[in-house]
Amino acid sequence: MNIGRNDDCPCGSGKKYKKCCLNKVVSMDEIIGKELNQLQEQLYEYFEQKDAETFYSILDNYFPEDEITEEEGILLTTLLILWATLEKPFMNKTLVQQFIEDKRRGKQLRPAVIAQLEKWDQIPPSFSKITKMTDGNWMEVEDVATKEIKRVKVFDNAPKLEVGMSLLGFLLPYGSYYSYFLLALHFGEGDGDIVAETLSELYEESDYNDFAEFLTIEFPYILNWVLFDFDPVEELRWDDPTYFRVVDLFAERATQDYEYSHQLLELGAIMWNIYCLKEKPSIRKPEVYAAALHYFIDTNIPGLGILTQKELAERYVVSATALSKSYRKMEERLNDEVEKLDHLMEKAMKDEMLNRAGLKRGSQTKNRFFDN
Repeated sequence: MNIGRNDDCPCGSGKKYKKCCLNKVVSMDEIIGKELNQLQEQLYEYFEQKDAETFYSILDNYFPEDEITEEEGILLTTLLILWATLEKPFMNKTLVQQFIEDKRRGKQLRPAVIAQLEKWDQIPPSFSKITKMTDGNWMEVEDVATKEIKRVKVFDNAPKLEVGMSLLGFLLPYGSYYSYFLLALHFGEGDGDIVAETLSELYEESDYNDFAEFLTIEFPYILNWVLFDFDPVEELRWDDPTYFRVVDLFAERATQDYEYSHQLLELGAIMWNIYCLKEKPSIRKPEVYAAALHYFIDTNIPGLGILTQKELAERYVVSATALSKSYRKMEERLNDEVEKLDHLMEKAMKDEMLNRAGLKRGSQTKNRFFDN
């Protein structure tokens, strides 16, 4: 390809070639990636060129009956647009199929870009776990169902992502790597494991023979669950009813005479569940462990530390010695989890699901998480 000095630079910067990449080495992958990014934006808005009113009327069928906030509505609409664009037949073909045909006819895209664009047809949703992060720019994700590992480019404005977090979105091929279509919901390690387990159980109980098909068809209902109905505490499994009694006591007495947020109560339940799975304690007096859990949360959340061990012993009507002994065991077994406390606390409430994805720009304020 011959490029004149005064031609627009193929990297997409908008500058003249002589003032941009004339003396630089730009890889073809980078150029193709930028063009595919532009196509993502065009594909997202493609339904407006067809019949936006009809398209929105289709999406209305997947909104919850209960009232939701404007922000929640924007998020759900954005995610449903992604799903419907890739999966829902619209005028006999999906929008992505029509989009690809239009771009083929236009003959304005380089063959390498068209080759990648054609692979965007029939992309199912992906629920994956981050297995590796590299310099914050790249990550590897493993599909929880197929165990396939994919290399993904992380957008500059992405939230803090860590190994162990889970992602729900659409992975579009970009040649040697992948990019999430516009955005992806992200879940902390604890919540992600619960969502993965629940999806697996729902799939096993269904009539589907393929997990990708299950995710594709049920995607709108899965969205409604994780955005509006998902409660990590309700999804926890307890091997012994006494274990849940500890959570009950903790919730009851932690809020006895001062503000103890719902987030902290859920965090306590999740940490206690992890402890029970690791230790499988034999409990004779639930109040002792509830008091120890209360002290554990107070101690490990910076700036909390409201009550001493003695005060908590009095509140739960147990001996300070028994409380201290149980707390030390809990602290030892949960040592590896302490570093995740802030993350678990941030993800504990379903209302904070909105922080797991970006929103559309302009009137809908979009913030892309993953990009080239």
